[in-house]
Amino acid sequence: MAYREKYGPLSVQARQEHIAAAQMHHMNTVHGGKADLSVFMLFSQAEPQQQQEASIDDVFVMLQASAIKTP
Repeated sequence: MAYREKYGPLSVQARQEHIAAAQMHHMNTVHGGKADLSVFMLFSQAEPQQQQEASIDDVFVMLQASAIKTP
């Protein structure tokens, strides 16, 4: 949990959304816009708790299920 607080979310999609929103916000500011960064966070605004993050145990179960068993 301390890692996520320091470095942000583990989700690749959330990280990419934040990067794209930051770029759009910068372009908006350069061209005289006054919009907040949150305006460009389209998917994060939809429903804040729409998708629950997977726990370590959930990931482990998915990895076990997808493991290829070789003789």
